[in-house]
Amino acid sequence: MDDTPINKAILESMIGEINDEELKSFVVIFQESTALDLERIKQAIANKDNNELIEASHSAKGAAASVGAEKISKILVTIHNNSQSNDWETLEEQCHILVREFELLDEYIKQL
Repeated sequence: MDDTPINKAILESMIGEINDEELKSFVVIFQESTALDLERIKQAIANKDNNELIEASHSAKGAAASVGAEKISKILVTIHNNSQSNDWETLEEQCHILVREFELLDEYIKQL
């Protein structure tokens, strides 16, 4: 895993070689499609809603993995796995990390 939010090689392993403009298109679609899931995760943690947290994190983790967003995917797996723990303080911390990774993704998109 490198320092960029997206591992282009993972995406290319599924769809073939892509240029930066194509990469940007895929990442923007991912970002837009997971924006609702991110909000659902934040709300689920705020409301201490295990079921909603499980659904939202599950939905987003697959999408993250498919575009090579390894760090985001890893955080989502952790949130999903910890969703039944009722350790809301830890889940809030993980959510803050997740939000920061999405901010880094936004910065990455702007540089493409």
